[in-house]
Amino acid sequence: SSPASHPTDADPQPELARADTATRITAEALEALRFKDPDILRGTRISHVLRRHARIFSDRPCTAELFQESQPVDHLDAFISHNWSTRREDKLLALQLQFNLPPAIAVTLVVICGAWALQVTRVLPHIQEVFHTYDSAMGCWCQILGVPTFLLMLCYGHTFTAMLPWAEPFVFLDKYCVHQTDAMLKRQGIEHLPAMLSYSWRMVVLYS
Repeated sequence: SSPASHPTDADPQPELARADTATRITAEALEALRFKDPDILRGTRISHVLRRHARIFSDRPCTAELFQESQPVDHLDAFISHNWSTRREDKLLALQLQFNLPPAIAVTLVVICGAWALQVTRVLPHIQEVFHTYDSAMGCWCQILGVPTFLLMLCYGHTFTAMLPWAEPFVFLDKYCVHQTDAMLKRQGIEHLPAMLSYSWRMVVLYS
């Protein structure tokens, strides 16, 4: 008689098939995060995005010249994702807070410290004010110089960082970094969006 089969014995084929499928999916996912051509990974300067009050987010038609304002990079400082229903003004303010706020704070602190030092050494005059029955020398140069400096840097700090190429962030924005008129290059860029995101240090989402 034939030997009795154990009920605990299972056919290994389904498990092997599942393992092969998982391995294939993992390999495909990893392949999607690589660039066959390193020139596909492109970034544009944040000053390009924010110039003319973020005109790039207007309804202007896409042109091949926009693609020329991006360049191959080895990483992206930020991946900017947005939807076209969000107002251009909202996007501008959000990007100014993201990219101009740190330099605005730094430059304002330097200006305030300089104004304070000049007041202490009496290079800048004090303003005399009368409180009740006595005089008080009040130095207000920190406010007079600090507030405009902060607002100026918050709105236009990207134009100053553009003068320091090593300090200006490179970001991904679809209109600049994915060719909008060449169908083959456009498809190539869209297919590599996961890889571009994986080479980004952070992601900025402009959505409402």
